[in-house]
Amino acid sequence: MARVHPQDELTKSTERITVRTPYGTVKGGRAANGAAVFLEIPYALPPDRFEDPKPLPADYRYEDQDYIYESKWLTHRVLLLKPRQIIRQHRMSSELLFNVEVPSQSLHPWRIDDNFGFKDQWLALLWIRDNIEKFGGMSSCCLLRTFWTIPKTPTELRPQFEALCKALNLDPSSPHVLAQLRDTIAFPWDRFTHVIEKHKIGKEFESFRGTLDGAWLATSPDDLMTWQRSGGFARALRTKGVRSIVVGDLTEEWFLYSIAHPITTAEDVVRNVRQYYPSDIMGKLFKCYSPVPEGATQKELAKYMGEVLADGRVHFPVRLLARDLLNAGFPMLRYEIRWTPEQFRPLDQALWMFRLPTLEPSQAVAARTWLDVIDAETKALQEGMNANARDPKNVLALNEDKTISWRCDDKWGGLMRLRMAIPTEAGPAASAL
Repeated sequence: MARVHPQDELTKSTERITVRTPYGTVKGGRAANGAAVFLEIPYALPPDRFEDPKPLPADYRYEDQDYIYESKWLTHRVLLLKPRQIIRQHRMSSELLFNVEVPSQSLHPWRIDDNFGFKDQWLALLWIRDNIEKFGGMSSCCLLRTFWTIPKTPTELRPQFEALCKALNLDPSSPHVLAQLRDTIAFPWDRFTHVIEKHKIGKEFESFRGTLDGAWLATSPDDLMTWQRSGGFARALRTKGVRSIVVGDLTEEWFLYSIAHPITTAEDVVRNVRQYYPSDIMGKLFKCYSPVPEGATQKELAKYMGEVLADGRVHFPVRLLARDLLNAGFPMLRYEIRWTPEQFRPLDQALWMFRLPTLEPSQAVAARTWLDVIDAETKALQEGMNANARDPKNVLALNEDKTISWRCDDKWGGLMRLRMAIPTEAGPAASAL
């Protein structure tokens, strides 16, 4: 099916939906499937480069316009989609919820070393908490969908910062370098993207990571993992009112990582993996795998890199989190997606977002069923009735034939061997499960 952008649907419709907020009235539109949609409602003041985001002041007022248009940049704006009441007859839980998209702009050169993008997203979530009821939502019932990211220390990121500055003909040691980078006239955004796209900062510096700054995040990966394994993370979730966690992965994650970076030699594999991990962990990680075969083809090298990155960035962290949450008695549902719509393989976003304009009828049925099952299993989990989810080696699977079943995780043992690369996993106490 041809993909239709929400903006195109909204501009063709004359129906407008009005909502009163503390910052004034906003007008959205009605999509073809009946959903009420509001595109790009500001949740913060216009951003200053390399500055913490600023919340909307009490006297801020929204512009008198239709919020049905989407610009290229989504910074400091949210997108809300609300189902029409008539859709309730379909009984699909996913259609009874708001779908809110916030900027995914946390990992790029505008972030530098202070996690500005993560702070942007947090401010957006606070706006949603404070305003979602004005749109008919429930602030007490919030489902978040996010992705993994592995932060680095400022010391590890310093070479990347220096490479970026030098590519822009700036002195990274100058006390004025940050002020220079903040100058949007001297350094418009396309100067940054140009040096990255043309590989002028070096291919080994083209992935941007979050920072262990001691304020927004801990000062070391060891602190974070110890906190998680000790049960501190689970206790913090309970304190904040989180009732359950749904976490999982795709069996074909490796493919996305195999095409994430250009690769022609075995040295390219090492260089690309180095972008994601500290050197000491990377060395131990490679020891968990067979060496790259002599004379390996480009395709074989790409798959090798894809498997190493997918294991370390997705499959292994998912299982560690499952182990630690269940050890702490926190409700956790783990899933595995073994089938995705053929036109998006191996991406699963169309399933979670239930994007009907992009799905074939049989695919839409599979997506609807999957979301309903996830919802039912999560409710049972929160009520203490889901025995299957209590075993970390059990996984709720969307199978290759689109059926759904609980199955034993046949990759658990092989992936948990990667614990030897993690300092906090050393010792007998870490061998639980």
